[in-house]
Amino acid sequence: MASLDLDWACEEFIKTYGASPQLETGEVIQTNNGLLYLYGKGSLSQRIHDTHLKFKEKEELSFTTIKPAEMKAQQSDLTYYVAIFQSNYFLCVSNPEKGFLRCHNRPFLYPIVAHGSMS
Repeated sequence: MASLDLDWACEEFIKTYGASPQLETGEVIQTNNGLLYLYGKGSLSQRIHDTHLKFKEKEELSFTTIKPAEMKAQQSDLTYYVAIFQSNYFLCVSNPEKGFLRCHNRPFLYPIVAHGSMS
């Protein structure tokens, strides 16, 4: 059931905020109205104004319970492209299999559209 919720959440995200395709290395990610933010090294590095962003590595769409502002403050070594979008479908990623599960003790999650380094 969670996979169906994920499909629905992805569709709703794209309908609401614009296309966010599964990207291969070097492809362009595009959203409407610059809704993606780039976080890395503990600071807000860049607001995407032109709605286009290229990066070298990609991850499948996944969710985090961490608010974007909190993620920004964590001094992470990874660079995340986090959509400002709250999902009330209680999904989380289980590592290392990266499965999607219900997470009833969480009120919402934020999708990580991708992470990697800037090209």
